[in-house]
Amino acid sequence: MKLNNYTAIDTKIHAMRKNLLTTQKIDALTDIHTLPELVNLIIENPSYKQAYEVLHTDVTSREEIELMLNYGNFFEFLKLYKFASIDQRAFLKRYGMFFESWFIKHTLRTVVNFGETKVIMSPATHYLDDKRGFRTSDLIMATDVKSVVNSLSDTVYGPFFQQYNDLFKQNDYNRYAFEIAFDQYVIQSIWKAGKKYLDGEALNGFKKIFGARFDILNIFTIYRLKFLYQLSDNDVTSALVDAKSRLTDEYIDRLLQAPDIRNLENVVAELGYGEIFEHLSTDQSLQRYEEEFLTALQHHFAIRAPKSMFSIFNYLEDSRHALVALEELTEKIAYKNISPIERSFNQ
Repeated sequence: MKLNNYTAIDTKIHAMRKNLLTTQKIDALTDIHTLPELVNLIIENPSYKQAYEVLHTDVTSREEIELMLNYGNFFEFLKLYKFASIDQRAFLKRYGMFFESWFIKHTLRTVVNFGETKVIMSPATHYLDDKRGFRTSDLIMATDVKSVVNSLSDTVYGPFFQQYNDLFKQNDYNRYAFEIAFDQYVIQSIWKAGKKYLDGEALNGFKKIFGARFDILNIFTIYRLKFLYQLSDNDVTSALVDAKSRLTDEYIDRLLQAPDIRNLENVVAELGYGEIFEHLSTDQSLQRYEEEFLTALQHHFAIRAPKSMFSIFNYLEDSRHALVALEELTEKIAYKNISPIERSFNQ
């Protein structure tokens, strides 16, 4: 399937970029000291303003701001979906699983914590009902985990929840095991869709980026299960995603045989991911290094494929990276503004 005819959506992307808070712009925000100040800046973007108004966000609550950010990011996607052609929507429906997976995970956490989902009607729920087979009216009424899971039975996620049914009890679920398996299911579904619906430079760029993302995910899985949990090689390999780019079977064997973290880092450096994983032994967060690596690769291919599906993919990825940066900034500002007594409880 060819995804051409980008005139309308290219114009829309160009207009939306004017309001996009890029990671570079966010990193440069040094004069924002309170959460209300941050929200005032964020809602200059129409999608985030819409989320702010729909949710009636409390600008002093970190949790409510983070909810607003995720809904705003979802609304960004929906604006592009609206302008996309029928062929383009075929891929976007699969890419939109990133936003749907956030919605599902948030709904499950909420029902466990509060005994209700707190789902509200919005452009997101309209899309999920009309285009993705959700029953959000059932989600709104759900008061336990099983009710949430049952309401998803007619969606593309139905088979997944049936396969992992043992992770879910009436009022609780194995969040760690579920989210690992669910994230892998979602990213592999998007990977298959990209290979089906994209072509040319757009397909080449997509395969490079997602191939690198799978490699990084598998390397971190090996590190975590081998060195932190001391699992057997068979248990480690069974947890890996069955998709790869540079991470061949030979390299996987070498990583499994590494006697310590330093040797593992050396093998990873040979693969070209050293700038990400050189921080393993110091136990620093890898997310920012991974995002920087993948973003640089993404922007390289955006230049090579300006009039293709990759231009849409490029914007949506930039928007998702901005979401992560805004969540980090929200957390940082919130932490700075709590009292010493409150801070002691969070340590």
